[in-house]
Amino acid sequence: MRRRPKFTRAVNAKLTQEDYERAVLAAGDATVTEWARGVILRELNGPALFERAIMEAVQSLRFVLFNGLPALAPTDAKSEAVKEKFRQLIIEAEERVPDKAAEVLGRRHADMLRRRQPVGGQHEA
Repeated sequence: MRRRPKFTRAVNAKLTQEDYERAVLAAGDATVTEWARGVILRELNGPALFERAIMEAVQSLRFVLFNGLPALAPTDAKSEAVKEKFRQLIIEAEERVPDKAAEVLGRRHADMLRRRQPVGGQHEA
């Protein structure tokens, strides 16, 4: 039988009622304490393998697009205009995409929390 590790240190945090209710929903079937321990350990251990794989894929696509598309621009007089337009698009993307990504992730996270219900309606003390 596998023994549970002995926990010898505690971390405490005060939450607003609203944040606590969100934590209960996020915890799902686990207690808030178990859920919070998992969150802390994930943060300490760094990105998961799938997060790293996604980031590598995104960075690969960025590299190909940012370096490959300008190289495909026509070599006539429009070439510099096309390259300049592409440079402007890159700047705009880097300014706007983080906010848009945060908005989309926030909506998805909120949707996920709305779909979860506290188990038995009980809150951990």
